[in-house]
Amino acid sequence: FDAGCLPRGSFLSFRLPPRILARQVTRVDPAAIAEAAAAVARLKKDGQRDLCLFLLGQQVAPAAELAGPVADLRRRAAGIGGKVFVVPVDTDHWRPLVPAEAPDLVRAILTRLKP
Repeated sequence: FDAGCLPRGSFLSFRLPPRILARQVTRVDPAAIAEAAAAVARLKKDGQRDLCLFLLGQQVAPAAELAGPVADLRRRAAGIGGKVFVVPVDTDHWRPLVPAEAPDLVRAILTRLKP
């Protein structure tokens, strides 16, 4: 992955914030998601944290085309711990496809990074 962070939880929080990983690709398509899925499968297990994967590309395939590979990635990554959220981002126009159930931290990161 090109970037990653492991945010600390707050002092009184029982739930840890998700791991954040980012990968830059030329085009976010099913092939890029499959490549990311192979990398996610090699991650160390962490049952206490979810995983947010940002795929940043100049072009993003339609959401309907990405739905199958994303569902497959989420199913295969269930062995590494919590939920997996995949966020494709069109870097040319800054249009992220954020899942409805994504944590607030994902939206906060996207707001801060918006050019």
